[in-house]
Amino acid sequence: MSHFGKKHLYLISSDDRLLEMLRTLEQEYFISHDKHGKLLKKLHGRPDMPEIDLVITGYDYFSKKVNEAFSVEEALTLPYFLVLVTPEQAALCASEAFRVKCFPVFLPVDAPQLRALAASLIQNRKKVSALGEMEKYKILFHKAPVVQLLVNPCDLIIIDANKAAAELYGKDEPPALKGMSLVELHPGEAALMREKCKEAIKCGESLFHCQFFIDGDEMKDLAFFASKIELGKQNFLFLNIQDISGTKKAEKILTQKNMELRKTNAELDNFVYSTSHELRAPLMSVLGLINLLELETNTVEHVMYVDLMKESIQKLDQIIHDIIDYSRNARFDVKLSPVDFNFLLEKTINNLKYIPGFEMIDIRLNVQGDALFLSDKRRVEIILNNLLSNSLRFYNPDAAQSFVDVMIQTTAKQVLIRVKDNGIGIPAKHLPRIFEMFFRGYEQSTGSGIGLYIVREIVEKLNGTIRVESEEGKGSAFTITLPNQYQSL
Repeated sequence: MSHFGKKHLYLISSDDRLLEMLRTLEQEYFISHDKHGKLLKKLHGRPDMPEIDLVITGYDYFSKKVNEAFSVEEALTLPYFLVLVTPEQAALCASEAFRVKCFPVFLPVDAPQLRALAASLIQNRKKVSALGEMEKYKILFHKAPVVQLLVNPCDLIIIDANKAAAELYGKDEPPALKGMSLVELHPGEAALMREKCKEAIKCGESLFHCQFFIDGDEMKDLAFFASKIELGKQNFLFLNIQDISGTKKAEKILTQKNMELRKTNAELDNFVYSTSHELRAPLMSVLGLINLLELETNTVEHVMYVDLMKESIQKLDQIIHDIIDYSRNARFDVKLSPVDFNFLLEKTINNLKYIPGFEMIDIRLNVQGDALFLSDKRRVEIILNNLLSNSLRFYNPDAAQSFVDVMIQTTAKQVLIRVKDNGIGIPAKHLPRIFEMFFRGYEQSTGSGIGLYIVREIVEKLNGTIRVESEEGKGSAFTITLPNQYQSL
């Protein structure tokens, strides 16, 4: 008997997710929930047992706890079972699932799919119960809203297909798939198809995944569950196919986010530890110099101590500026505007004139191209400032003429920035680590140690590339390419 004019769905599962999903169907169905089937066991066979239109369960039905309450043999007397399982779980419970006449469906399944599946099974329940095995198969097979194929195990030729299969493979009607082989549908996975179908015939079932390209362009990730079934005393392969592209995409995004989170956490730990030392060192230097000033009466010594304090304060100021640049790049979105490289180079060089030895270094600028270049101007300025600053700081005092060559080529597609010098260079053993946060290749380095790290992070943020060539004692060359965002507008 129906409950309040509704069909009766009976859930045997301790999985709260399945219960929540069924609750979305409460307007159309009366829902009963029995975690381990104990209530159904008590009512089974009694006159007051309620009419149940469909029993829905999850993988936990095949656990010992549930089977103790409600055996497989007793389950045979109930209406159809709808078993919701993950592809991995399906392989473990498949044989038993078919023994209890259940209808296995791969998770994730959304509420509309579950609604359609339940309606289809309930609608055909009474009709099917009076039919033979082959007729039952045909009704359940063709009414199923999930992709199903019946295949000849000898040559993998498709004998039957349902409407959902035709839609997946881009056919107007299911008969269009008949006579085709799985190898023909999945030429790139031919060896896998043969191997797994052979396994299904030998072991009873097989679970595998493959990719399928629709019209040679759109790619789908598919989960196949192949099982051996007997119809009319003849063995066939029954394939249940689930499109898991959404799940795979979500897994990929989740993996990427987890990697980014691990990287951020590691960098944050390193940042907090290193920054505390970097900020404290100049402050301690200034404090020590102030103590000396209080004891010193010589005017010349006063001037020297003041110069040293100024140097420490400038170092502290540079560290703070680098921290601000790091924070801005991590937190703020890319802001596009036209980039005038001549203006940025002039501004950068003027800001770096305080670096010791500046006047002894020949700075050569070569800006080519008249294409309008669109990018994040502030981030590009930080790149130029850090590269030029490093070339100036690490010049070679023994060189006949120290130089820094800056070449910039702009096109409608991209900008190429190359900063080359004949400075002291970078030892080969340090090259793999120069973009690490707070890495210093030389003890005499006075920088913050995060300049090149910031450069790399900005280049990645702007979807560019960076590479370095260096030889100790001969100099270094940094080459950066950044896409011209003008073409994307």
